[in-house]
Amino acid sequence: MQHCPPGCIGLAHKSRWTTREHFLASLKHFARHINCSPERPVLLLLDNHEPHVSTEAVDFANNNGTNLLSFPPHCFQKLQLLDHSVCYPLKKKYYNTECDSRMHQHRGMTLSIHDIPEFVREAYLHERAQ
Repeated sequence: MQHCPPGCIGLAHKSRWTTREHFLASLKHFARHINCSPERPVLLLLDNHEPHVSTEAVDFANNNGTNLLSFPPHCFQKLQLLDHSVCYPLKKKYYNTECDSRMHQHRGMTLSIHDIPEFVREAYLHERAQ
């Protein structure tokens, strides 16, 4: 997690799939940074991926002001309005620009998964400055 934005966490599993434990850790991280509570609830939209529906995650969410709404399989991508309106500029414009710039400055260098946090940080800082 070198060069990542402050407050980030990094979770990975050798299978490359999210686990129940990772989702619960992410949910706790989300709740801590969003400052939700039973008095100040939030809504978290989820796909129907199996780790999102664990008893531990649902219990944590219910006790900490996070309402989980899980969509049926294979329809979430059709409903990802934030991906098109909010995340699109970050992902397509700023993040890709960071990757292209790095590859242009360091020809022949291979980008790895370890470079992603730095690129996201730089893209996020550029987007916020706009």
